[in-house]
Amino acid sequence: REIQQAALQEGEASGTLWVQLMSLGNLGSMETKLGNFVNAEKYFAAALKKLGELERQGRKSGIQFGITYADAAGHFIQRGEYRKAIEYMSRVRFDREGSLPLELFLVAVTQCELHLALGQTQKVPKILDDTRRLNLTGSFSEVERLLVEVRFLEPSAELCRQLEESIAACERMGTLYQECRVRLALSDMLLSVGE
Repeated sequence: REIQQAALQEGEASGTLWVQLMSLGNLGSMETKLGNFVNAEKYFAAALKKLGELERQGRKSGIQFGITYADAAGHFIQRGEYRKAIEYMSRVRFDREGSLPLELFLVAVTQCELHLALGQTQKVPKILDDTRRLNLTGSFSEVERLLVEVRFLEPSAELCRQLEESIAACERMGTLYQECRVRLALSDMLLSVGE
């Protein structure tokens, strides 16, 4: 968090808006993952206010900063405020050719999370399948896909095995928050299959 705070201060001092927006969004996401929802909401409110200013100036902030809208939506999904999550996801606009694959992937995962929270599981497999066409490889994205899949697939010993392998992958990557989510999913899956 200290690095993002420093980046935010530098962005404010230099007047570099994109640095401010990215730092505010990143800080909001970090606070959400730590369970500090009040602080997270303050960071997202500041970022969204700046994005609103860009839009009023006629700039297409939804394309450049779609990930910020998606991160804000993810925050509101965690809080159970689905109308706000829907509103922010509707502002996401991506140029499929110019956007980073990781950003496209994270937006898609957030779309899946929203559909799952709303009980719209039938929409999730196609979105998740589309992420496989992105130029993105590695354990992080595979674990994130699995975390979505276990929420709509039939519980099985195979899914338990994949989750156990994902714990090891998270340990190798050092993605503690992701590892915690995998451990929770594995606990749920083991209970569902009766182990």
